[in-house]
Amino acid sequence: MLTFYKYHGLGNDFLILDKKEVKHQDIYRLTKKLCDRHFGIGADGILLSDGLSMEIYNADGSYAQMCGNGIRCYVKYCYDEGICRDISYDLTCGKQKIPIQILSLDPFMVNVDMGIPLYDADAIGVRKDLYRLPYPFLMKDGTVLKGYSFFMTNTHTVIFVDRLQEDNIIDWGEQICHHPLFQDGTNVDFVQIINPSTLAVRTYERGVGLSLSCGSGACAAFAASHRFKNTSSMMNILFLKGELGVFLEEEHIHMVGSASRIAKGVYDGI
Repeated sequence: MLTFYKYHGLGNDFLILDKKEVKHQDIYRLTKKLCDRHFGIGADGILLSDGLSMEIYNADGSYAQMCGNGIRCYVKYCYDEGICRDISYDLTCGKQKIPIQILSLDPFMVNVDMGIPLYDADAIGVRKDLYRLPYPFLMKDGTVLKGYSFFMTNTHTVIFVDRLQEDNIIDWGEQICHHPLFQDGTNVDFVQIINPSTLAVRTYERGVGLSLSCGSGACAAFAASHRFKNTSSMMNILFLKGELGVFLEEEHIHMVGSASRIAKGVYDGI
């Protein structure tokens, strides 16, 4: 028997488990089983809870360095369960310290300091002799896409497009995600610039596939558009099920968004 909590941030959903309850489990196998939307509970990933520290695993069982939507969900979980009801504090996610601030309770809104984008081959996980901006990705259909790859709490590649077309996004996203340029793959963010202060974004997430939203993807889209397309330092990032606010403060990128609880339950399929 395993107690789980299910939360979402703009439709990007997670199961939160107590790390102590699963310490003897094969996390790779358990994550794949629980996240399966037909034979499990269904989620984009697992958050393992250990007080103000957490670990993230993608739906395919792979380890994730960071997840912006997951962070907001975890802050909401910590508040709901009485783990921490301070307005501002630091969360530990893997090896990263993440400063957060609760802005309101109803709706539950969180400001997350997502840090500074790193344009460094080692951080991104690419060979230094191949890394350049933009990098020309040749697709199987002959299309050449200009990709801006950098580290924004994890590896992201931003592709600017005139129009967001789902068929192309899935196909191209999968190809770029698993491109041999990257040692461990990349998240792929397709970005349409609506105006200087508004972006529409769809993210093909490493280990998940096309998701309804992606917090770190919103920050990556902001970082690339601000640096390379001269957009505003405060933007609205539009996803299918809502929007995130992203802004720049003292070189740090901040993300503001909601988080909601879906359910608490017991899983007995172990």
